[in-house]
Amino acid sequence: MAITKEQFKAANARGAAAMLRGPIARTAHYDSRRGLIVITLEGGCEFAFPAALAEGLADAPRSKLTKIKISPNGLGLHWPLLDAEL
Repeated sequence: MAITKEQFKAANARGAAAMLRGPIARTAHYDSRRGLIVITLEGGCEFAFPAALAEGLADAPRSKLTKIKISPNGLGLHWPLLDAEL
């Protein structure tokens, strides 16, 4: 199913509004010592949570939690080795 121009414009508008609401992720990594996903937000604040609390990450091997990609707009995380999104 193809995306219409109107749907594309609406998605871009929603993305722009979400970016204004923040917070935007700048970096993310897995702290294996503490078992936490650590996200550094724009402005320098950090947010961390146990990997076990996130759907798709709870039973993941530690080795597959280390590679995290941040979406271009900074609003999402992707674990390519697990095909998991947050």
